[in-house]
Amino acid sequence: MSSLATALHFSLCCAAPIKIFGDLHGQFGDLMRLFEEYGTPSTAGDITYIDYLFLGDYVDRGSHSLETICLLLALKIEHPRSVHLIRGNHEVGADWECFEEACPLRWHGQRAQHVTACTATSFEKQHSGQVHH
Repeated sequence: MSSLATALHFSLCCAAPIKIFGDLHGQFGDLMRLFEEYGTPSTAGDITYIDYLFLGDYVDRGSHSLETICLLLALKIEHPRSVHLIRGNHEVGADWECFEEACPLRWHGQRAQHVTACTATSFEKQHSGQVHH
């Protein structure tokens, strides 16, 4: 997971064109619909010339917070210069604690502990909502 921590520790520099996605709140289906409508970050798509910016609040409310955050982190690892994740208020505090509590219900044992620890550590390294031009 060291590549994840490295990929998430950055000063955000984006250039137009850029696709901006707002609060997802664990709504994995909404994320899939957005990708279907506006394109998926992939080498077969537009990732080579368009940046993707996700504005935080990836977990909470929706029943698929785990899938949402895992997909976004995988995209960040795969495309570290084109996929940008800003930590929202739901990636810290009580909302994040609810996410951490939900992970063992889906993944058992050390896997759940490893996922929550790595994602929490990665987001702790970011400043909330700071964008540098």
